[in-house]
Amino acid sequence: MLNSQNAQNQNIFVNTHSEIKSHNQVVEGYAQEKHFERSPGYLSFKGNIIKIHTDNPNSLGILIKELINYKGDNLDFAKFAFNKLKTHLGYKNLIKDNFKLVDIPDEGTGSRFNYRTGEFQMDKSTCLMLSRAEIASVLRHEFEHFLQAARMFRSEEIGIENFLKQECLCVLKDIESEAYILGEKLSPDSKASILSPSHDNIDMDFWNKIIDSKGTLKKNSAEAREAMEDFENLANHKSYINANDLKKYSNFPELQETVYYDKHGIGFADKYSRKIMEIKASKVEKDFLNTYIKLSGEPFIPNEKVVSAREYSNAIEDFMNVIHSKYKTNELPDRFKAYLYDEAAQCFLNTIKDCDITDCIKGACKEVTSWSDYKARIKLYTFKNLMNENLIRLNSKKETDDFMKFVEDY
Repeated sequence: MLNSQNAQNQNIFVNTHSEIKSHNQVVEGYAQEKHFERSPGYLSFKGNIIKIHTDNPNSLGILIKELINYKGDNLDFAKFAFNKLKTHLGYKNLIKDNFKLVDIPDEGTGSRFNYRTGEFQMDKSTCLMLSRAEIASVLRHEFEHFLQAARMFRSEEIGIENFLKQECLCVLKDIESEAYILGEKLSPDSKASILSPSHDNIDMDFWNKIIDSKGTLKKNSAEAREAMEDFENLANHKSYINANDLKKYSNFPELQETVYYDKHGIGFADKYSRKIMEIKASKVEKDFLNTYIKLSGEPFIPNEKVVSAREYSNAIEDFMNVIHSKYKTNELPDRFKAYLYDEAAQCFLNTIKDCDITDCIKGACKEVTSWSDYKARIKLYTFKNLMNENLIRLNSKKETDDFMKFVEDY
């Protein structure tokens, strides 16, 4: 029997199918992110994270020493660290009272930067749970997301308007995938509504002040290239479609729902961890934490929940690597990977009565590893037959055609 555990500890935004009528149903967008655990930088820290110049009054070394010497509780420390970071990064007079300690953040437990409002949030329970080093590092992570958004909005090639248009295209892609699973098509009016950029709830005064102060990033400058890399990655990012959210519809495919995969948050967490903006921000956070620990000279023991979340993420990565090794491709449909996981997890749970989610993922990983080539092939053909019987649908016609060709060539 599987113990309950909040495995899905990272989230970005939730795609909703329920009405498929209005862009306003979309939950804000790419740069809104919450974090509970950070593990695995750049910009002002690129290549300089270890070279600490203490003669510079705004150096990283001076900043961290000020944080280390601060007296007060964790909640006050978080506010202090936020103000010190915004000064260190050159935004002292541009970001004012934009940090809030809240009981329940807009998007669950953890911390986040909301690109629409320019607001930073951290929930009080997380703040009280983490060490000072972890609090400061988490805030540095969120500041990196702010810098990522600022570069895209300042870029003469991108800008706020193009960003919002691309966001609409990505939302349309997700909703079309949901419709495809249900055997539906969006009407032209529905598409037009979704493709209309919404400026609602975006603080243009906040961003215009930053753009006016910092200036426009010219094409081919280092920061402009960084902005374009992030923008293109966001445009090409494939969101995870949790089909279980669609099961209330009468034409939901009979076997589309997963038993364990979505319950364990695997698809969403996997897609999220592979986003280049998240990878970059996590590296900045890790480098900051390591420097903080080095300067403090004190023993550091990471919070047990952070360790647990890292083990969870590592288990998911290991599972994905095993699938890649078994089928020699990273381009398998999410729903097929969910099918493999459910099969493997069930085999593991038949022999283990009591385990947590991370243990289950590790057990499923070992189960798939043990499959012979013949058994792996049988799983592939069985899934294809389920698709042919319309009991399971992939996210698009292209994904379906590509998968069928892969099966034929396997």
